Amino acid sequence: LVWDPACFGGVESIHVPAEDLWRPDIVLYNNADGKYEITTLTRAEVFFNGTVRWMPPALYLSACRIDMEYFPYDEQICSMRFSSWTYDGSKGRFLSIVDLRHHLQKYAPELLRPLYIDYAADLHDFGSTIEYDVISVSAVCYDRMYQHSPHPYPEVVFQFRMRRRTVFHTFNLLLPCVAVAVLAVMTFLLPPECREKISLSITTLLALTLFFLLISKTAPPTSLAVPLIGKYLLFTIVLITSSILLTVVVLNVHFRSAETHSMGKWMRRIFLEVLPPLLGLQPPKQTKKAMKQMMLEIVSNKWAIQKTRTPRRTECRLRDHRDSNYERKPDPLICQISRQLVECCSDEAQTRLQRKLHQVAEGSKFIEQRLRVSRREKDVSYIGYKDEVNQILTTNVWVELEWTDSRLIWEPEDFGGVTALFIPSEQLWLPDLLLYNNADGTYVIDIMTKAMVFHNGTVKWTPPAIFKSSCPINVQYFPYDIQECSMKFGSWTYNGHEVSLKHITQKRIPEHEGNVHIDHAIILKAFYPSVEFELLQVSAIRRAEYYTCCKDPFIDVTFKLALRRKTLFYTINLIIPCVGIAFLTILVFYLPSQSGGKIALSINVLLGLTVFLLLLTESIPPTGLAMPLIGKYLLFTMGLVSLSILNTIFVLNLHNRTPNRPAPTIDVWSESSTWSFPTAHKTWTVSHNTPLAACRLINFSQNLRTLAKHFSKLEAKRRVGICMGDLKITHWDVNTDGVFSEGKLKEKLEKEGFTVIPYTFSPGTVFPDHTHVVDKKDGITAGKFSFTMHGKTVILSAGDTIFVPKNTVHASHVVGDEDVHSQGPYFSFLDILERTMPEFVVHHWDEAEDGVLSRATMKAKLQKMGYSATPYTFGAGNVFGTHTHDADKMDVVVDGELEFSMYGKSIVLKSGDALEIPKGEPHSAKVLGNKKLEFFDATKL
Repeated sequence: LVWDPACFGGVESIHVPAEDLWRPDIVLYNNADGKYEITTLTRAEVFFNGTVRWMPPALYLSACRIDMEYFPYDEQICSMRFSSWTYDGSKGRFLSIVDLRHHLQKYAPELLRPLYIDYAADLHDFGSTIEYDVISVSAVCYDRMYQHSPHPYPEVVFQFRMRRRTVFHTFNLLLPCVAVAVLAVMTFLLPPECREKISLSITTLLALTLFFLLISKTAPPTSLAVPLIGKYLLFTIVLITSSILLTVVVLNVHFRSAETHSMGKWMRRIFLEVLPPLLGLQPPKQTKKAMKQMMLEIVSNKWAIQKTRTPRRTECRLRDHRDSNYERKPDPLICQISRQLVECCSDEAQTRLQRKLHQVAEGSKFIEQRLRVSRREKDVSYIGYKDEVNQILTTNVWVELEWTDSRLIWEPEDFGGVTALFIPSEQLWLPDLLLYNNADGTYVIDIMTKAMVFHNGTVKWTPPAIFKSSCPINVQYFPYDIQECSMKFGSWTYNGHEVSLKHITQKRIPEHEGNVHIDHAIILKAFYPSVEFELLQVSAIRRAEYYTCCKDPFIDVTFKLALRRKTLFYTINLIIPCVGIAFLTILVFYLPSQSGGKIALSINVLLGLTVFLLLLTESIPPTGLAMPLIGKYLLFTMGLVSLSILNTIFVLNLHNRTPNRPAPTIDVWSESSTWSFPTAHKTWTVSHNTPLAACRLINFSQNLRTLAKHFSKLEAKRRVGICMGDLKITHWDVNTDGVFSEGKLKEKLEKEGFTVIPYTFSPGTVFPDHTHVVDKKDGITAGKFSFTMHGKTVILSAGDTIFVPKNTVHASHVVGDEDVHSQGPYFSFLDILERTMPEFVVHHWDEAEDGVLSRATMKAKLQKMGYSATPYTFGAGNVFGTHTHDADKMDVVVDGELEFSMYGKSIVLKSGDALEIPKGEPHSAKVLGNKKLEFFDATKL
């Protein structure tokens, strides 16, 4: 390709199709998709001095080992190995030498190799990726020796140093993980009475588990290193599991009582004698008055009475010992019994009655214990990728083939001493060698590299190939499993008499000799280790196999690969979290029933195990031959968790039963001895063999009915509604409060911290069901008022006040037929609000400071205050219904009068008045008088 430009009209270069030129067979050695060659559809530029410049575009897919230890703040170094596949770097008499160098490298002697180039690629037209930043691209040129050749092969290896962009992972992974982990600390700030204590912990654990699984899917399944964020999440999951364990212990201790547990001597000494002085804690001081007001235990110490007395009223409320902040709606029967016991304790007869009642209650404890015991006794080469789901093994191999072709023999002396030639393989006879257990339809080697032909007829051909072979997976011991895969190579057309196929390391054997085993069947010097599997051994066997189609044997060589899974990835990301979550199932039985969260804990544990089971099913093939041990473990644990949920539901059902909701009929000791809880008609079923304990329980219930009837007769003579449950009514007491009057009632209420607003309503006025956003009190100064709340109705008269909690539905109406304008008594209603209710904030115009009032001066003042003012004019009588604003505003009256309603009260604004209106506060307004209203609608900037 050398010419004289003067002989061809000054043409110094021409463009020639690349397929018409000789091209060096430069390939990418660490290829990962099987496309080793560069496209030849582009043209090359040939210069008059024989220089050929060819710049074809190429899209390479190369294998790169990822180091995930510092993910997502990691830097990766990937390499691309380019070299000639056929020509080595040896020197001879002819120009058949390939001296591969980087184009920026000047000619250097062989002794200077390896040579390093810092800036090996032109990044001017480089399009940056969305996930990585390319820090540098360097290259190194060196010679590599291979076992099959005595001469070195020159290589150019490009090294790409890339840094991961961390914004995506920081905002979508790290920050949510840290935020969720911080919530685990908040568990210890919640009081034990809070029922969300366990729910917060287990929900936090479940959220971190999902992030943990997300990282497992983002990172490659390598067992060489565990990412730092994976270590952090695993450590946090272990800590949260420990916090759940501690929370369960705390709740178990918190809800213990003197009836069910007793404190050991060593625990009493540590927590009551040793630790309090060290922590600076002092025992609480109890006054005699507090001791006298201690709650009396009624009916097996389950209920307690809190007594509050006033001269005209007695409040009776029941409170559960187990939760001092939770009030139970009092049963009328218990309310009557308990109040009568408290109010009549001074009477000697009632004291004896109380003593007898407690004795019967002690008997009920004995019966309860016996029943519990009975119940308990009754409840008896380079392995590039292994697609396990589809059971496909992908291997990147160099197939070294050698055979003798008698038609390719010559005498080197007749051809100038040439002993070997490099010939394109498609121009030679090739054995039809293929992979029998192929899985992608590509049975033969489709990369036509050049073959080396020697003068004695020996042909050596070493093409690269990426094979996908079927490999049955045995997942029984996953992830601690060892897999055995095979690759069967043989001729498809030629039988054993025509082509004698054998392993290249095998000695010459007779044509029809039987099976031959080779222990070390491949060369692992250039083997690139897999990140998921460890290659234990590669053996081979040569077999002569007979098929039904033909009478002659067919020879095949089968390679057997023993692969052991690297378990670090699955141990950290699958086994340890599964065991930790499954351990939480045991804590369900240690968690007290009254603490809440038993069902939530069980359900979340079941949900977490389900997520891990789904992850497992995605990692293994859908085979029906064997079930993984870890799958059996997860399935068995899910079954146990489901049983624990059923058991928990049954326990909670019994725990939350009351005398109004009896438990079902239970057999006691024998078929003839049966008893049942009270039915809706308050009856008992007793057989002739009823145990003594059951009889005592029946007598106890009959005594309670007798007492209830007695107390009901006494109570009928008293004022109706004296025990109204949640209705808190206070009556005027002349002895302590003095002579009743409207002013004194107002003064008394203001001392209690209420703001008083008087109202007067006509007879027959009705207030339907409504609520208030704050706590209020309704007080009566004259007339009668019917008030309904909590399903009870009471008649209030002069001097009575009733407390109305916020957001409580209530209704009322005026009682009587007298008109408000008559001479008879009138009805005055005091609507009492809390003192904390907001007041109107009004700014008044000051002519001394602000000047003469006008639109211009008013607008200038509003702008100084940081408001944007918009003027409006409205006619007389204009009404603005209740509405809100989405910003802080101010209504400013320039001329006219405006009645403004907000906070449940009204105010009249006149010229120069400016009223602040908070954002979102409901309000309404109306123009007063016969004059137009001029004002500014000002919005806070």
